[in-house]
Amino acid sequence: MTVVLIADDNPQNLYLLESILTGYGFATISALNGAEALEKAAKSPPDLIITDILMPVMDGFELCRRWKADPELNQIPFIFYTATYTDPRDERFALSLGAERYVTKPQKPDILIGIAREVLEEAGRERAPQARTTFEEEMESLREYNDVLFRKLQKKVNQLEEEIRRCNQIEENLRESEKFLNNIVEHIPNMIFVKDALDLRFVKFNKSGEELIGLAQGECIGKSDSDLFPKTQAEHFIESDREVLRSKILKDIPEETIQTRNKGDRILHTKKLPILDEYGNPKYLLGISEDITERKELEDFRRSTLLQVEEQIHNLAILNDSIRNPLAVIIALTSMNEGKVFDQITDQAYEINEIVSQLDRGWLESMKIRDFIRKHYS
Repeated sequence: MTVVLIADDNPQNLYLLESILTGYGFATISALNGAEALEKAAKSPPDLIITDILMPVMDGFELCRRWKADPELNQIPFIFYTATYTDPRDERFALSLGAERYVTKPQKPDILIGIAREVLEEAGRERAPQARTTFEEEMESLREYNDVLFRKLQKKVNQLEEEIRRCNQIEENLRESEKFLNNIVEHIPNMIFVKDALDLRFVKFNKSGEELIGLAQGECIGKSDSDLFPKTQAEHFIESDREVLRSKILKDIPEETIQTRNKGDRILHTKKLPILDEYGNPKYLLGISEDITERKELEDFRRSTLLQVEEQIHNLAILNDSIRNPLAVIIALTSMNEGKVFDQITDQAYEINEIVSQLDRGWLESMKIRDFIRKHYS
């Protein structure tokens, strides 16, 4: 079975190349750098070597130079297989070292195997002994090697500089995004706060929060609810926070009371949400609180006003009945007697009855107003 030595410092590349070669009936020996490849080849010479160029300890170029200088190995065909050295000058230098082929990654498996078989077939033919390298040739080879390394180094430096510029731009964009987001958070009219999930200490507090509770950010950051609020209130907030962190879901609290420094007790509508890390564990607790004190007072006022209206309507109905019942008796009695005085009494009674009828119409209108208030403000 044909044995192929493969050298590459990337384990994934080694695995892929091994899979391809063994799939086509080759046996493989693996090495992670040029030095390891030379050591293994000296112990058990392969039929072919396929190597990367950019490797630690000893790169592919130096491996090829030593391979072709070794009488025990120089007749074994040598293939470069690289993704980083793609300049035509790199290929010329590699072939000048004695390599049989220079192949760039990636290649389709059948094409790569075809190249390997072609090289092996060529190696099977009788080859003339290689002439000894002169000092001048060795120096020229070294110069070309240095040129190749310099070009690669320059390319890497350029890539690094471009990467640094890109990273700086990304960092600048992130700073701008963070500044933009902080600006939004600071100017949202609701109180926004963030607590560390571990000990529930404040790590973020916006301006609306400062104005609401009457404390500056510096007085809140790093503090817990126990440091800022009465014991009973703080315990309630902490238990609510722990519940959110345990459940890992949003909690909507329609009403909760908070004691402030300058505004007394305020009623808040609060939503709390756990911020999870990449493993799904709570890292922060986000809270958004809306001061609904005035709204609650207005709702209470509307409610009490509606009750008063309903009470007045009820009293008006009772009053109407209280007037109309005795009035009917008066009209009945006066109509049974004759005389100017009785006629005058009857006329006045009917006028009073008309006034009561107007009150009835007012009562009906009041009922409509009550129904409207119930529909739109209850």
